[in-house]
Amino acid sequence: MTAHALPAGPHSSRGPEFVAAGHTRITANAMSKAVTAVAAQALAVPVAAIKVSLDDDNGKLAASLTAPLAVPTLEELVSDPEVLASSGGSIFDRASEARRRISAGITAITGSDVGRVDIRISGVHHARKQVKLQ
Repeated sequence: MTAHALPAGPHSSRGPEFVAAGHTRITANAMSKAVTAVAAQALAVPVAAIKVSLDDDNGKLAASLTAPLAVPTLEELVSDPEVLASSGGSIFDRASEARRRISAGITAITGSDVGRVDIRISGVHHARKQVKLQ
């Protein structure tokens, strides 16, 4: 375990390099919520649409996700053929990029080493455009 120096408060008599003993644990629920939030951002879908299962992968975190994937509507694809490329490419391309972003995001937020991220695409999500009423 690595000890980290904590800054002493203005009223501390322990000095600026006081190291507090103890443990910090992230509960399974907190880890699951963090992974869900990272996945929602990477997949561009609502948090409520994502199901997460966490497991051990030889000492690393294994995350299994079931979620829809944000895709352009057929109307958008017909009106602008470039929208597919600009939105991230095919479903497999987007899922692969999302997997990379989820893995990096989990590590950045939780400090956990990620062994694998499995994504099961359960459907599609179309972001609703805001329509301005006149």
